[in-house]
Amino acid sequence: MKKILSCVMALSIAACAAMSASAATVSEPGTNNVNLKTSMGPANYTVEIPSDVTIEDKEGTTTVGNLTATATLLDHGNELTVSVASQNEFNLNCASPSDTHQISYELKSNGTKVNNNGTLITCNDVTTTDTKELTIDSLDLSNAKCAGDYTDVLTFTVAVAPKSA
Repeated sequence: MKKILSCVMALSIAACAAMSASAATVSEPGTNNVNLKTSMGPANYTVEIPSDVTIEDKEGTTTVGNLTATATLLDHGNELTVSVASQNEFNLNCASPSDTHQISYELKSNGTKVNNNGTLITCNDVTTTDTKELTIDSLDLSNAKCAGDYTDVLTFTVAVAPKSA
């Protein structure tokens, strides 16, 4: 048993010695470079999107909520973008058995009208936070010809891609 234990210990010591770091040996005057490296990642970001909204004030402005994006770490040369698309081209639709009725509206980001498929936020620096207040106003009630629920779906798209020129 002692022979086996002695052999195992000897092999362990030999294995440890084999794992030591290698070093460059300089035998003449001159210079030698040492390369340093570390890795960061993966990319890290968060995006907070507003929840469902019921438009109560049909004559005024309705706050949808805040859209917030924080990029804490992006791959070199990339940017984080958040865009929005309206399923009904910024119209609230009410489907009746014979026709679809629409109420048009404007989606605004910090008071500026948003285009369909428009980019709301772009983060291209590390540790960047951007917040936009989203509101709905300018409801055109003249086409509200049926009773019922008028709806639209806003789709927010989050993308990380090379910075645009």
